[in-house]
Amino acid sequence: MRVYIKYEPAEFAYPEDMKKIVSYLREHGSLQVSETTVESLYREFSATYAAGWLCATDEFVEAFADWLNEVEL
Repeated sequence: MRVYIKYEPAEFAYPEDMKKIVSYLREHGSLQVSETTVESLYREFSATYAAGWLCATDEFVEAFADWLNEVEL
């Protein structure tokens, strides 16, 4: 496990959604990967609903956090 992940600003396709997603994850747990990785994983999560990108509603963000809790990289 990496101890430190240096912050590297990124330009997201959906910056407001990413702000909401990352904020939720940090408020409810400990984020162990970069925000860029979170974005990639959210796309993968969205694909489980046959979508390229799900609008970051409260319900989807919470479901993503639960899904992410089971992901091993």
